[in-house]
Amino acid sequence: MMDNLRKKSISQQIPLPLNSNYFKYIKKQKIPVIPLLQTMLFTDGYLNEKANIISYTSKSICLINIFNDFLNELSDKKPRIRLRKNGVYEIYLYDKKLSKRLLKLSPTYKTKLGNFPSLNYLFKQENKTIIECLRLAMSTDGCIILGQESKNPFKIRSRLVFCCFNVPLLKEWRDLFSKIGFNTYLIKKGKDYISLGTTKKDMIKHFYSLGGFAGDVEISGKSTRFKGYLKNDLLKIALNIQDFKSWDKVIEELDLLSWARNLKREAQLGRATDS
Repeated sequence: MMDNLRKKSISQQIPLPLNSNYFKYIKKQKIPVIPLLQTMLFTDGYLNEKANIISYTSKSICLINIFNDFLNELSDKKPRIRLRKNGVYEIYLYDKKLSKRLLKLSPTYKTKLGNFPSLNYLFKQENKTIIECLRLAMSTDGCIILGQESKNPFKIRSRLVFCCFNVPLLKEWRDLFSKIGFNTYLIKKGKDYISLGTTKKDMIKHFYSLGGFAGDVEISGKSTRFKGYLKNDLLKIALNIQDFKSWDKVIEELDLLSWARNLKREAQLGRATDS
């Protein structure tokens, strides 16, 4: 299936700068890379045990860049990055040595029901590493949702959600997150549990205090209202919003945060040019 998707991909190499801001951060904090690579594989990643292919797919160039940094750190092989016709980026690497190393830490990285990947290695990590696993997992398969209270339309109800359709794996994620004080509940759709969530303000504040979403990850097209804005900006608004006036006001706040960040970035670039 993966080979068929590659045939439908645009064949040009997508150049990416090494050392994303997030990668620089985890190196400075001396966070081991292997648990973080595992985290991304358990979400939108793929490891073909027979072909020794390690890959990751996303529409977020930020997440592709982070995964690219992890592969370059752990392998002497060069990853390839393609853009599919549906706008999804795919980064993949053939590396038998790294593949075997990863498979010693989990019997599989397939997350469809019927497979049994294991987070055991992540449970053995220091809290500072588990925190980054949480942040990355939420960046890939998590979101912050804002909605009006049914009983009071002038109040906003915020919810953090992490999705995973493999129930045993989902419960492992819940237990891993609770190790660092981020407590969630299981959410059902029909008869099956499909995600973790919390609406508690103190838990949302706790997630924010841990650093929030990893990297400048944008909200996907699944949100028609907030598509393209940063997840962390919406998280900040969710914590600070008092009385709800209109969704247009929320958009204005997001635009203001984007403007302030771009202004800061331009000032930093200007100082770097002057020096």
